[in-house]
Amino acid sequence: MTSRRTAAFVVVAALSACLLPAQSALKITSPKEALGFNLGDDYQVANYTQLETYWKKLASESPRMKLESIGKTEEGREQWMAIITSPENMKKLARYKEIAGKLAHAEGVSEQEARGGLAELLPNVVDHFTPDGRLPPMDQLVASIDDYQRRLDQ
Repeated sequence: MTSRRTAAFVVVAALSACLLPAQSALKITSPKEALGFNLGDDYQVANYTQLETYWKKLASESPRMKLESIGKTEEGREQWMAIITSPENMKKLARYKEIAGKLAHAEGVSEQEARGGLAELLPNVVDHFTPDGRLPPMDQLVASIDDYQRRLDQ
């Protein structure tokens, strides 16, 4: 009798473990549900208000998306930037912004601090923007950084 209870308990526990992820899956609103049409449908264009409402809805539905205002448009409306990343990276977002800000403005950053900041930021950037998750060859990376710096200096 005890072995039957144990077996039944194991089966129930296993089924519960399998069903739990399915129950906790996020429900993300599709463009069609929010706007009444699919993005790209002929003769259908979402206006600012519709897109803003949809983006806010998406941000509230997912721990992977955060909206930040990056200023006002020429019409005086909020201009939104969507940050989409893993929940783990979202927790580190303030740190990444701090590092990027210091590097961008070279505010009291020693070479060692710059290298350390880049070492912390680059893996996330590279993992996201390179299909195979590998850094480009060092000479290409240095050339790209130099080119970007020249454009900033102009």
